[in-house]
Amino acid sequence: MSLECSEIPEAISMQPLHLIDEISHRVVNEYTEAICALGQAATAAHDTRAKFVLTSAANRLRAQGREVPMSGGETLADGVCIVIPSRD
Repeated sequence: MSLECSEIPEAISMQPLHLIDEISHRVVNEYTEAICALGQAATAAHDTRAKFVLTSAANRLRAQGREVPMSGGETLADGVCIVIPSRD
């Protein structure tokens, strides 16, 4: 597929939005991974205090994600909670 000369400026102007979407996607992935890792560590922990601290850390990340706006009027937590339902 080749672009006509008249289509090139439109393709270039769309590139920054694509990059923002890609960065947003990666941030959701990183938050999701962190919350999952904390949840798995809490599940594997034998010490009650360790379970509490790890679960609290995961919940704190979720809470922080509720404050981060993303495209479409959603928050970072909305994207994460699609992948990992909240245990609240």
